Amino acid sequence: MSFVASSISTQVDASTSLGLKHALDAAIVRTIRNGDYASMEARWSINTIASFTCTPEPDWFAFPEAAKAAGALRAVIDGRKLKLASLGPSDWGTDGDYTVNPPVGFWPDYERAVLGQLRLAYGDDLEIERVFFSDSNALLASLQAGETHASGPYYVAGGAVNGTSRQAVLR
Repeated sequence: MSFVASSISTQVDASTSLGLKHALDAAIVRTIRNGDYASMEARWSINTIASFTCTPEPDWFAFPEAAKAAGALRAVIDGRKLKLASLGPSDWGTDGDYTVNPPVGFWPDYERAVLGQLRLAYGDDLEIERVFFSDSNALLASLQAGETHASGPYYVAGGAVNGTSRQAVLR
C-alpha cells in the first residue's frame, strides 16, 4: 500500500517529486517485508487484498540519498515533516479513527510504521503532519499545488523490472 506523492501534479515538476515517491516505496516495502503490515492486519482484524506478495524486495527499492534529495523529498527532510493529505478528520472504526490524538486504527498504524522506516533513512525527528480535507477534489488540489507532500496510503507499491523498481525504470 503506497501513498500518492505530489508527482501527480501538473504544476509541480514531477522529477522533483520522484525522490519522495521512491523514499515512500522503499519504506513501504520494508514495512511489508519486516512483517509489520501482516501484524497490523492481525491486530486490527482487517483483511486487505495483498498484491505485494510478488515484489516486496527491499534491495529493489533503495532510499534516495538525503544529500542528493531535491523537490518534495528535500522539503520533507529540511522541514522534518511529511505533510499527509487526508480526508476527515473522521472515525472509520478499525480502519482508523482520526478524531482522536494520536489517531488509532490500521491505517494510522501503517502510516507510523512507514514513518519509522523513513526515520531510519532520514533521521529520528521526522514527523507526520496530517492536513485534513472534506473531499477528494480539495485533497488532490493540495497535492497538485505542492501544499501537501503525499496522500494517506491508498495504492500498492509498484512492481519491479529486472530487479529495479518499476517507477525507476519506466518513469
